[in-house]
Amino acid sequence: MDNKLPIKKIFLSAISLPSLYCRQLIKIGWPLLLVGAISIVTQHLAIGGDDSYVDEIIGVTLAILMVVTLVMAIVGCHRLFIFGPKEETEYKLFEWSGNEIKYAGWWILIGFIAGIISIPILLVLVPFAQNGFEGLIENQSFYYVVMGLVNIPIYYFISRWSLVLPASATDTHGKSLSWSWDLSSSYAWSLTFLIGILPFSTDLLFSLLPEDQSIIIDLITSLIWVVIGVIEIGLLSLSYSFIKSRQPEDTVGT
Repeated sequence: MDNKLPIKKIFLSAISLPSLYCRQLIKIGWPLLLVGAISIVTQHLAIGGDDSYVDEIIGVTLAILMVVTLVMAIVGCHRLFIFGPKEETEYKLFEWSGNEIKYAGWWILIGFIAGIISIPILLVLVPFAQNGFEGLIENQSFYYVVMGLVNIPIYYFISRWSLVLPASATDTHGKSLSWSWDLSSSYAWSLTFLIGILPFSTDLLFSLLPEDQSIIIDLITSLIWVVIGVIEIGLLSLSYSFIKSRQPEDTVGT
């Protein structure tokens, strides 16, 4: 059996997803877009005036809404890319089910473990990079390149565990991080490349922008990140679908 992940085919297919499913994606993601736009506006405008307590309440409320709508949108995107489009009448304004809860739980767990793993990596490699490239490290773009290289081991672990995310989003029950690790064993580095290259490249590109940005620039960059996020979800969904299709029939559901 050919265990190679078709990187070029998956990447090109994922790039085409935002335009291919534009209408469905807007229906799935407009609550997130609305909350995100409100969050950006409130950051630039003193909504609470001089009352910091009001600002804190607004900030916490928007943060909660951001997380909820983000998880809903991500799960919806996974289901769209794996199952295909469904009837427009089936899209709901608020769709929070067991899939969203499981997805959020695995997402938090993977992030927590990746954070623990990153501590010794960063403690060793970052000082080495700072000492070895003392003059160049002050350049922001070069700094992002170095940090991207340092994060490769972290990308590796995250990508190996990430297959549990589309599984939990698409009604596949009883899966775990060890299941995802085993499932991705033959595709480890190609999956790492697909999952890591896009956020790394986007971070590097955005590092060239000035730090002091206007509300318009923030809205534009946030919209770009939304498109990048959709493509990233597409990369994971398509990779998961391909890897799952290569498994023997009697092991797909186990």
